[in-house]
Amino acid sequence: MKRLTPLDAPAAISILRQALGSRAAVDWSRDAANGTDDAITIRWAGASDTPRRLRLRAIETAGPSTPSLDPSTDTDPIVWVLTKSTAAHRDALRANGVSFIDLRGAVHLTLPWALIDRTDLTPTQIVRARGAPVDPFADKSSLIVRTMLEFTSARSWSVRELARTTGVALGTTSDVVRALTDRGLVTLTRAGRTAQIRIPDVAAVIETWAHAYDWRMNRSLPVHVPVGNVDRLLRRLPTLFAGGRRWALTLQAGASLRVPHATWERLHVYVDLPSTQKNALAEFAATAGWEPASDGRLVLLAPYYRATVWPGLRQLERLPVVSDLQLILDLWNYPLRGREQAEVLLRSLVDERR
Repeated sequence: MKRLTPLDAPAAISILRQALGSRAAVDWSRDAANGTDDAITIRWAGASDTPRRLRLRAIETAGPSTPSLDPSTDTDPIVWVLTKSTAAHRDALRANGVSFIDLRGAVHLTLPWALIDRTDLTPTQIVRARGAPVDPFADKSSLIVRTMLEFTSARSWSVRELARTTGVALGTTSDVVRALTDRGLVTLTRAGRTAQIRIPDVAAVIETWAHAYDWRMNRSLPVHVPVGNVDRLLRRLPTLFAGGRRWALTLQAGASLRVPHATWERLHVYVDLPSTQKNALAEFAATAGWEPASDGRLVLLAPYYRATVWPGLRQLERLPVVSDLQLILDLWNYPLRGREQAEVLLRSLVDERR
């Protein structure tokens, strides 16, 4: 079973939102426990019932067969995403009561709480390059977007300039730019033989990136540190991390030092560890004398973006904090008022790029 690509998932969600209408809020997250699914939560405006959950899953082929489910694991409804389909295939799925999203602009839902059959929706235009699509939001590839977002919206780039500035190989840079262009996230303006590249809509880039990344993709370990309340713990961090290893605050504690908005009870700290092993965080905590605890106020994070989480660190009130962009990405799917805080930071980032 394959995972939806970074292009397919946002395209499917865009079509689903159209089908459900403005009264439905559709939130996306990648389920770390199930590497093949994209988890969707739907909330209805003014409704008092519990949010509805479903999962998006890619169909391998556009053949006539009906996709199979595993009753032991498929507890949430599955909505299949068709990247290539025929009228006969869609009719077969309808006849068998299978819910699907066709990226060409159709949605068929046969669910206990939704019966929808639409074929008039606006698809997201995706032009696919040959071979496997590149993920523009992978660790090193994301240097392209990160670099472009450091400058004003008027700044334009050539592919060679981006490759030279970021240190990403020219071929990879070209593939990343093509993937971003296909998704409509960057614009290309021809100037002779050179294409000038710009990001016209920062918010669109962030939302698409948040479909491909979730803060829970970082390995984490909550620990108990015997230091009073969280404010006191925050001020003690330079002493606690005095061993010389690089570290930085993120999520609500980090955002509170940049643009205070929401309250928080836990400190999330990225730690630069030399090992990618799962026990690296536990070994680091043991060296520091901290006991793992599910309710620990300090949460250690081994960064998913091992190379690109560190550029852009700033000192705020003598504490290292990740870049505004990384704060926004981490907060976007954080359940405790994370989206609110992320949107506050996003407005600040957009204003600074004007």
